[in-house]
Amino acid sequence: MNGGIWDRAAAGYERTGVDFFAPLGRELVARAGLRPGDRVLDVGTGRGHVLLPAAAAVGGTGRVTGVDLSPAMVELTAADLAARGLAHATVRVGDAAAPGLAPASVDAVLAGFMLFLLPDPAAALRSYRSALVPGGRLAASSYGPPDPRAEEARRRLRRRAGLGADVPDVFDDPAALAAMVAAAGFTDVVVDDVAVAVRFRDAGQWWDWAWSVGYRGALERIAPADLPAARAAVAEALAPARQADGTLVITTGARFTTALAARTA
Repeated sequence: MNGGIWDRAAAGYERTGVDFFAPLGRELVARAGLRPGDRVLDVGTGRGHVLLPAAAAVGGTGRVTGVDLSPAMVELTAADLAARGLAHATVRVGDAAAPGLAPASVDAVLAGFMLFLLPDPAAALRSYRSALVPGGRLAASSYGPPDPRAEEARRRLRRRAGLGADVPDVFDDPAALAAMVAAAGFTDVVVDDVAVAVRFRDAGQWWDWAWSVGYRGALERIAPADLPAARAAVAEALAPARQADGTLVITTGARFTTALAARTA
């Protein structure tokens, strides 16, 4: 993971009029079954798309701790917490792979669209199992089946950025993902795919949104002189998603994984 990329994206992170991560953060919190008074760890907090609804769910008697690699993300999210008066929620700079919590110190661990970014997600899951009380809840989100138009746009960006084709990994296979979670010390593992339709005003808004989120890593690798051609290639790939009103509708998969910390590790 590169903190620099996320630092540069922080101020505009999904601030382009497109809601993708925020509603999926709320859905992740709902699937975690948080209760008032729960102690919660949110790893890879970013701009608080999971942290904020988690803080609302546990209320003032609970506690939510966010951890993120990016100092800029942490600074801005801490300001959001202060502005909302959420004194029971905090966020700090730290490694989502090893958050450094005491054993059996939290009731739930939330991981919104970040496990697949870690170099060793299985090791991270074992650290979360250690931090959870027996029977504590894990809820994580990742990408499911992609929209073919958006996937073609992403492939074109990667080629222009000099990046090779993606190598399939455990997050592409629900059964393999469930097995990895179970091997880390969890039971009652459920992997559920949901189709999410996201509307963009036009290809230009998709481009602006891409710069504000993780696509930025590929975009920054493209030479400035080549960016107009890359933008045109993306618009061409997305054209089949155009609706009668001129907007683009991209239907992508969100994969939710929930599990319980085994009562005997």
